[in-house]
Amino acid sequence: MPSRTPKARTNHFTFISINSTTELRTSLQLSLNLLDLHPSLITKFLIPEYAPPKYRVEYNLQPLSLIDRVKDRFRLKAVKTDSTKPDLGQESVEVCSTERIGGS
Repeated sequence: MPSRTPKARTNHFTFISINSTTELRTSLQLSLNLLDLHPSLITKFLIPEYAPPKYRVEYNLQPLSLIDRVKDRFRLKAVKTDSTKPDLGQESVEVCSTERIGGS
């Protein structure tokens, strides 16, 4: 019986950044560093639809060599939110628009 090589396992992790620039910076750095350390990891980064300008600034502060190494496994989604709702939980995550921001 031939031996089977186990399939490479892909792991997924989602980061959700709500509002704070500090939270955005540390979450982005953590996400990129984890991708660099773990080649089987894919991350999705969710940001509010009004945050792309903040995100671009933080993204552009990251080392280009790091961005180049992990950009194929880093996903960004700008999430539409309804500010009239007190709870922006599951409803706002379900209404996502994908937007490629920063990098390539």
